[in-house]
Amino acid sequence: MTSTSDNRPTVIERALLDALLTGDHPVLSQLRDQEKVVTVEERHWSLSGCTAELHVPRTSVPVRPASINLADVGFRLRGAENPGHAILFVKDGFLAAIEYYNWTDDWPQTPQLENVHFYIPYDAKEPLESAERDHKGVANELAA
Repeated sequence: MTSTSDNRPTVIERALLDALLTGDHPVLSQLRDQEKVVTVEERHWSLSGCTAELHVPRTSVPVRPASINLADVGFRLRGAENPGHAILFVKDGFLAAIEYYNWTDDWPQTPQLENVHFYIPYDAKEPLESAERDHKGVANELAA
C-alpha cells in the first residue's frame, strides 16, 4: 500500500485530481482553487485501491452544484494487466473524496503511475480511453 507520513495527497492522488479537474468550466476552475489547499483526512485501503477522504478549509468558496461525481478518468499502473478508475466526489460544494482502484489487479506495494487518461464519451456504457477529455459531457454532468 502507498501512504504518506503527512496529510498531503500522494503523487498518484495529485495526478488523478489534476486530471479530474481538467477543463475550462467555471466549476472546475473553482475546484482547482480548492485543490490548492486540499488535505487528506484519512485513507481507506482495499486490495485493489483506496478511498481518500479530503478536507478543504471552509474559508474556500463552495461550488454549485453542491453535489458532483466526476468519473471519466482512468489510469494504468506499471505492471498492471488492466487499467484503473478514479472517481471524484464533491459534497456540500467542497472536494470530499477521491476513490481510485484497479479493475482486476491487486494494488501494488510501490505503485508507479504509467499514464492517466480520460474515458470518452463521458456517459458511455463502454467508453474508450483517450488523451482528450469529453468537455461537453463534463459540462453536462456539472449542469445536472
